Amino acid sequence: MLFQVYGHSALWQFCGWLMVFVALILANEVARRSKAGGIFFL
Repeated sequence: MLFQVYGHSALWQFCGWLMVFVALILANEVARRSKAGGIFFL
């Protein structure tokens, strides 16, 4: 399965998902708010 989150490493897996989600939100905001960011993320 793709989302097998259990066991002793479950907390680290959730932290990894959270960091990826936050990074995507920040990249979207940079691309949306600045011209240089829009060109960079094109």
